Amino acid sequence: MSATPAQIIQQVLLDASLTNPPVNKNTVWPSFISFLPDADDAPNDAIGIIDSMSVKQTRLMIGEVIERPGVQILVRSQKYDVGYARARAIVAELDEVINRPVQIDSTESYLITSVNRTSGVIPLGREPSGMGTKRRELFSINILFTVRAVTIPTPVLIWDGDTQSWDDDDLPWDP
Repeated sequence: MSATPAQIIQQVLLDASLTNPPVNKNTVWPSFISFLPDADDAPNDAIGIIDSMSVKQTRLMIGEVIERPGVQILVRSQKYDVGYARARAIVAELDEVINRPVQIDSTESYLITSVNRTSGVIPLGREPSGMGTKRRELFSINILFTVRAVTIPTPVLIWDGDTQSWDDDDLPWDP
């Protein structure tokens, strides 16, 4: 796996339109991998997705270890109710993830088998003094998930004489 667990979960949230890539300081609900910017001009409403402790789930008879990566999602907002609502929306989306394909870019694809929350939304209070002057509200969500890299086969064009169709029988999920 070349993408980090945080990058995979970020893509899930991007696909669900719960966050956006941090294009500029005017981006609505940008998400950042491994940090939340704390400068005074940093966006008030932002999401930090951080790799966390993983858990060994099992060891197969062939010796392969199945490990569940952990991710912590930090939601920051100027207003408590806005931040809490965004955190609850993220929780609702993650609770729906079952056998979901995630494509990071044209070369990296993953299949998330399941996502398990180890907590609900945890209000962390306001940012401590010294982290900018805004003192925004912080929330945390902690998850473990099962994921594996998958190879997406190149679609094969089948010509039956009259129509063209893609042969998608080899995909690891239903299109």
